Amino acid sequence: AERLGAAGRRAFARGDMPAAANLLRRTANVLPENDPERLALLPDLGEALMEIGEFAWAEVFLEEAAAGGKARGDAPLAAEAALVRLLVRSNYAEGWSEEELVNEAERAIPVFDEAGYHAGLAKASRLLAWAHGTAGRYGAAAATAQSAIDHARRAGDRRQQARAATQYAVAALYGPTPASEAISRCEEFVEQVDGDRRSEGVLLSLLARLESMQGDMGRARELYTSARDTLGEL
Repeated sequence: AERLGAAGRRAFARGDMPAAANLLRRTANVLPENDPERLALLPDLGEALMEIGEFAWAEVFLEEAAAGGKARGDAPLAAEAALVRLLVRSNYAEGWSEEELVNEAERAIPVFDEAGYHAGLAKASRLLAWAHGTAGRYGAAAATAQSAIDHARRAGDRRQQARAATQYAVAALYGPTPASEAISRCEEFVEQVDGDRRSEGVLLSLLARLESMQGDMGRARELYTSARDTLGEL
């Protein structure tokens, strides 16, 4: 479990979600039920499964983590599992609302804040950015994505920092941020997410569109070609 878990977390950190889902699921399978280490890895396993399209299995593991967190009195774990479960549902199921996303994130923030859990605060801010972006409130999405970046940086969580950077870039592209400012920020983000190829590919694709807004079509084509190749390999 120790070896598989370490390998799974490294894969998760670099954005290799097929490997992360495989390794973290194998880790969970060899640990005893209700083991604290097993429960702690389930939110990441759920997110990895979501990203490779195994939504039903993601929900199974996240429900287990939420129940286990409540049973053990681990409020941050229960809140984190509930957040990721709602994120999973918002990606594939009907019957959820943007208001529900906002309410769940706002319930979780005081729990994470009291525990000093910056990785959880980053996750809650990412969910808020997702909700605002879905509703077309791109200024608010950019602000909450920046908050997620700040909390992820404090937690030393490079993966969340990279994912929040892509959320900021989407909000900057479609929202009120001037293209020149958005290009400068996205170029910084591309340097910072080195190693997370998924985030790098998404950022390059967004940067391509921003460069086209400025009229640099040659640069835009270079960027989207590189983004397509990177994402295609994944």
